[in-house]
Amino acid sequence: MVISTAISIIRDRFGNKKAIKMLSDAGFKTLDCSLFEMAYYDSPFNSENWEEEAKKMKAYSDSLGVTYNQAHLPFNFKWNEEGEWERFIGPAHYRALDICGIMGVKYVVAHPIHHMEYLGHEDEVFEYNMRFFRTMIPYCEKYGYKICIENMWQHEAKTRRIGHDSCSHMEELIRYIDGLGGTEHFGACLDLGHTTIVGFEPEDCIRKLGHNYLYALHIHDNDYMSDRHDLPGQGKINWEEVCRALGEIDYVGDFTYESSNFQRHVPEDMLPISFKYMLDVAKHLTEKIDSYRPNK
Repeated sequence: MVISTAISIIRDRFGNKKAIKMLSDAGFKTLDCSLFEMAYYDSPFNSENWEEEAKKMKAYSDSLGVTYNQAHLPFNFKWNEEGEWERFIGPAHYRALDICGIMGVKYVVAHPIHHMEYLGHEDEVFEYNMRFFRTMIPYCEKYGYKICIENMWQHEAKTRRIGHDSCSHMEELIRYIDGLGGTEHFGACLDLGHTTIVGFEPEDCIRKLGHNYLYALHIHDNDYMSDRHDLPGQGKINWEEVCRALGEIDYVGDFTYESSNFQRHVPEDMLPISFKYMLDVAKHLTEKIDSYRPNK
């Protein structure tokens, strides 16, 4: 199984080039191309030279033997500002889809649009997202990747407590994929940490999605109370059961970390040690997954 990690936190600290080099030197030869920075006007990928910037990053990665299995579209936009979609969000969003093509990813992880209140508006949010995701189909056809829709959570409007959101129920996530024509162009990215904070066990969600819908993962741990993005083993997720479920459904996607908080405050001279530990944990867990496969 391919092991990869998101570059976003290391990129935010050191820039794309140094982040790629550090992760490559540590043994990560496959990376998740996190495009979160494109939610901000000053990203090089939002400049008039965006295509050149993307090609330079791809060429540099190639020189190190680094490939990209997965990407994550930007999402932290000012969704509620009037005219912002036409002025910035739309152009940045579709430019990001082109950059995913340049980087050669297999799977593009996308949040459903979820800046709206969810509870009581489920059907309205569903129809909004059907229109949104259908605009991505030409990019899937052009570049050959699959859009993987992520399960979400939000703070409830009145209580501010963490609650359900678009695709937090696996039945709704499957409804989204089926509503978009099935798995030719769309699939599920299961964020394991997001499942727990809305009251579900990740292994149950894995089995509900099954082999036919689950194509990508965000691997991280938490305390079942907040979206902490810790390394597996630092929270309360039962990793034995997660691995068992992934093996039982014969999951064919990759093992992709989104354990950003583990990396956030590690001093630079200790990062190579922490990256090696991350790889060792990933190898241990992927071996467990393989041991549970039906044909093992």
